[in-house]
Order: sequence, then structure tokens, then C-alpha cells
Amino acid sequence: MEFELKLGAKLDLLTRGELADELATAQKRWMQQSHTWQLGKKRLSLPVARGTADVGGNLSLGSQQAADQVLLGPRQGFVWKVVRISFATMAASDTIAIYKGEPNAARFVAQLGGGAGGGTYNPSRGLMLKAGDYLVLSTELLAGSLTAGDAYAVSGEVDEVPAEMIGKLID
Repeated sequence: MEFELKLGAKLDLLTRGELADELATAQKRWMQQSHTWQLGKKRLSLPVARGTADVGGNLSLGSQQAADQVLLGPRQGFVWKVVRISFATMAASDTIAIYKGEPNAARFVAQLGGGAGGGTYNPSRGLMLKAGDYLVLSTELLAGSLTAGDAYAVSGEVDEVPAEMIGKLID
């Protein structure tokens, strides 16, 4: 829409229809981006890993050095923020350590102690795992700290996003 001013200048304004079209286009673009953003983040249950402590009280769950272990890490192209890890059926004297990868001092994350039927780790800011990273719960460096012959299980929750949306996991 054009108006001619008495000063001789011209002013080009949007018509009601042009404005409605522009707003509809902007709203559609925003909705698509917002929808994609919300779809990216998912709360998932950590795969349950089970095992029995050997006669020495040793156990390792999630280790990729054993063929029968559950992978406790994200698939290719995704990132996890660990929200909770629970280790069930712990006796009061039981302890197990959490590692980011195979057990060694540099990969130590936390140690769970028994009591009240189990131990839980709730990282206050989350523990980030990218593709190729994984968790291992092990007594390997703790020298037989579980009850021999007892069955144990690890479970938990993670938030998962596509790797390019990792910023959604940062608090």
C-alpha cells in the first residue's frame, strides 16, 4: 500500500493481507523449529545390567571387554546426560565404583555404598556421555567389596539428544 505525503515523499506499507502472510510464514517457521527442539530431548531408562558377584566378591557391569555385557552408553550420533544410576540389592557393607569407561583411577566418577537396599548416584549437574563413552560399575579397583554369590542389578535414567543438540542438556 502506498501513500503520497504532501511533502512529496512516498511511504510503502504492508497491506493487511501482506502482513497476515508474513506473520503466518514467521509463525510456521517458529513452530517447526520449536517442535524440532522439543522432539530432540528424550528421558530414557538406562538399560538394566545384571550380574552375580564371584567368590572373591568382584563384579563388573557394563564393561565392553566382556561379550555378554549391556552397553551403558549412547548410540552413534547421540549424547546422554545421566540423571540417576541405581545399584540394587546392596548389603550395608557393599561398595561399587562408577567409571566413565573401563575401570582406572582417571575414569572414576563416584562410589556407591550399601545400606537401605541399594545405592543411588544422582549427579547434580548430570554426567555427559557422547557416542563411544559408556559407564562401567565395577569392584575391580576396590578389591572384592560385594557379597560373594549375590545377584546385583544397575538401572537408571538418562536424557538423550542428537549430538548437534547437546546444548539442550546443559543446565
